[in-house]
Amino acid sequence: MQRFLPAAPDGGEMVEAEKTETAGDLFLKRYDLHFLEAYSSEELFYKRYYELRSQPEALRSFLAPYRVSEFWLPEINSEHQKANQVHTIFDYFDDDIMVTKHTRFYPLFIHKHVFFEIMVVIKGSCENTVGGRRLRMTSGDICIIPPGEIHTIGIFDDSIAINILIKRETFDDAFFSLLPQEHFLTDFFRKNLYLDEHIPDNYVLIHIEDDLPAETAICALIYEDLLRHRGMEQKANALLKKNLVLTILNYFACYRNENGNMVKVSSGNPEKMNEILKYIYDRHATASLEEVAAHFHYSPQHLSKLILESTGFSFIRILQKAKIARACFLLATTKMKICDIPGSVGYDSLLYFNRIFKKEMGVTPSRYRSLYVNHIPRQ
Repeated sequence: MQRFLPAAPDGGEMVEAEKTETAGDLFLKRYDLHFLEAYSSEELFYKRYYELRSQPEALRSFLAPYRVSEFWLPEINSEHQKANQVHTIFDYFDDDIMVTKHTRFYPLFIHKHVFFEIMVVIKGSCENTVGGRRLRMTSGDICIIPPGEIHTIGIFDDSIAINILIKRETFDDAFFSLLPQEHFLTDFFRKNLYLDEHIPDNYVLIHIEDDLPAETAICALIYEDLLRHRGMEQKANALLKKNLVLTILNYFACYRNENGNMVKVSSGNPEKMNEILKYIYDRHATASLEEVAAHFHYSPQHLSKLILESTGFSFIRILQKAKIARACFLLATTKMKICDIPGSVGYDSLLYFNRIFKKEMGVTPSRYRSLYVNHIPRQ
């Protein structure tokens, strides 16, 4: 669509091209995350430094009021911070899980850390080099980097990415029991936790686009860790964050790993399995094993075995996850009464729904909804 303006001085019509909203713009708008676009004082410093790097006099004047030894400025204080040195960062933080926004215009540096990092590109793009392989990531791309893997990340424009940092200790037996057991994602975590050997191309790269349940869980984690106060609720928040990470990882398990060297081949056709899972998620309120099997021309026994071998979960478990995912979306983005949500997602009992929801998410439906109050515009 074009918007016409008053006549130009030469008598012709002036036409202003309408700005096209990107996927990242829509994500920020859908979940009211525009606060992520604001520049921090640190980002403003590095942005100006980036702009003045080729102007020695102007750069010297800009840096004069600062103690440059306190900043990562490889061109300035290279004696203390060599550009080719591998740094180990964030060795310690209080929570098992922490969410940060990646600092834009921060100079590239080679580093590693002792925790898992899930990088989510919210808007725009970034350069991510993992183990020597350069990755161009755009909105909707997600990269999981394990402890000890050398990498660099660079954002040198208004793009936005968040980092979900997860301590190794988080991956206990209880955590693993809630992940799909025969899947490349679980295999990736197990190898990096328990095998003492070099793994080539050691990262997971997936792309999600317009996946509302996954987006909602990511958004909840952002709000819980970046906006809410810690203190009296810290213990409850830690449990909620752990369950949100589990939810996010289980959504990721429905996608194909785009790093071909890490894919764990499952039985059957992965494209067909994605089609089956999408069908279950779309019809979660009424789906049954018999109905889904008939639709895809399988026997119920064969479909049940196929789902278990491909995902590590039973049909009932997949269906339950689909129902809870839809419930999370309704709690976060609509004004629907909580007592009406169980029936809309396929549960007959409010009491049973509350019990299942708390078991899956670690909090009650009302507590989950409270994350979004005054933040997300409801439908």
